[in-house]
Amino acid sequence: MHRIHRPLVAALFASSLATALPATAFELPHAGGTLSVPATPTRLAVYDLGALDTLNALGLRAVAVPKSTFPATLAAYNSNGVTQAGSLFEPDAKVLAEVKPDLIVVGGRSRNQVDALSAIAPTVNLSVRADHFVEDVKTQTRALGTAFGKQQAAEKLIKNFEKETKNLKSLTQGKTAVMLFAMNGNVMVHAPGDRFGYLHELAGFKAVVPPSEGGEDGPRPKPGTPEAKARQEAAAALLQKAVAADPDWWVVLDRGAATGGGENKALETLAQHPLLSQTRAVKEGRVAVVDAPSWYVVGGGIANVTRIVQDLARTVKK
Repeated sequence: MHRIHRPLVAALFASSLATALPATAFELPHAGGTLSVPATPTRLAVYDLGALDTLNALGLRAVAVPKSTFPATLAAYNSNGVTQAGSLFEPDAKVLAEVKPDLIVVGGRSRNQVDALSAIAPTVNLSVRADHFVEDVKTQTRALGTAFGKQQAAEKLIKNFEKETKNLKSLTQGKTAVMLFAMNGNVMVHAPGDRFGYLHELAGFKAVVPPSEGGEDGPRPKPGTPEAKARQEAAAALLQKAVAADPDWWVVLDRGAATGGGENKALETLAQHPLLSQTRAVKEGRVAVVDAPSWYVVGGGIANVTRIVQDLARTVKK
């Protein structure tokens, strides 16, 4: 009677199973877990411009993007050779089905479309969190670099970003600042944790207002409702607190200049504001007007954020 050597059988079974099942060639961590597919995607549809910026910096090109006003750094996507399928908020499923991408990237404005788009192709959410901004930008860059076999390029981009950030923080050490969002003559403070409150983590400026409890990404209450009134009153109170703190710098994003080539009226808005115009920073010219498309449209891409840091350093150094 022949005896069966169970460990040997188990080893042989495991070996045959490994041979039968294809090895995962592509893995990409994202907000919903880790995507694993047998082959590296080559036809990318990208609906987050921060992710598109990082992919572009890694030498990877998308075949489908949303209809948008692309800044000069992503101007190649304004050409007729790239399919524009839907908007940043609502990708066009019908057009995408015709393009046949093998990976769809969403984030930020399009992050709620994961389930719908997953019916077309594997979909990942590469959103960058405002309260973990720098960490997420670097993590996303490394993840994309590793997944697409661009590890060295990713590390080079991160190293350059860290070098520029270190330089900026040497200029802002001990200085205070407030991030302002201007639109149609109105001004709102973005505290740490708000959409553009990552200024402090990124640049090293000390905050003079408390961190946001809920951020600005939730649904806005309808105009005229008690909720809308309460929100306006809270925003006004926060601005008064910021003015009373008399920060060393005001950093301003003008929404009107973010898309469509509108004129940047940030300085004019502050000069005409009854409270801000009387602050020491405005009177002494310590106002940093940021590049609106970089902050508002593109956001957390590694190349874009590096340029943001460089621009701030040039302004603060003057």
